[in-house]
Amino acid sequence: MTTAACWVGERVAGELVLLHAWLDSWSGLGAIVVGMARQGYRLSLTNLTEGEWRAVFSSHPLTSADGFAVARTPWRAVQMAAWAALR
Repeated sequence: MTTAACWVGERVAGELVLLHAWLDSWSGLGAIVVGMARQGYRLSLTNLTEGEWRAVFSSHPLTSADGFAVARTPWRAVQMAAWAALR
């Protein structure tokens, strides 16, 4: 691998680390929720117990969930539920 290719690879990896850190925060969670709302989904986020969060995306309040996830952090639960809803 050339020096330039190695530098580009490190830069991309560093940017992905920054993106991942942002998505794993309350502001990143908010960005996902806003994006999903623009697609017509509503979020229900519940702290079930300490260290257990449930996220549910639905396109209509009277229908079943389009995306559902349970995770240790709220942002991971929202990310997984959003992914499930958009599949």
